[in-house]
Amino acid sequence: AKLRELSKKPEDQFTDDEIDDYIGFFEEIGVYLYRDLVDFELIDEILGDWIIDAWKEPNIREAVGKIRLGEDDPTYFKYFELLARRLLEYRKPGVKLASCLMNLENVAAANAY
Repeated sequence: AKLRELSKKPEDQFTDDEIDDYIGFFEEIGVYLYRDLVDFELIDEILGDWIIDAWKEPNIREAVGKIRLGEDDPTYFKYFELLARRLLEYRKPGVKLASCLMNLENVAAANAY
């Protein structure tokens, strides 16, 4: 219910807590994808536009950067970022699904700690 409320509000008017809730949900979806618990194309069909719009919103990306600095953790919200980047790549003409998923695995493995 909270996500629906937030989806009606312009992203540039979110409070810090709302940003955390909003992209925290997308972070969870990214984790589910990484663990093969949900289908990439299903995510794209149902949430892809919201995830991409959130990633493209300067205030949200700025908030992610601030959280990473504040927590001294460059991996904070990494699955949200990886998911958004893969969705953007997937939507480019001629890109195949397998290359997006392989890139997701490679990047996640490189960022493991």
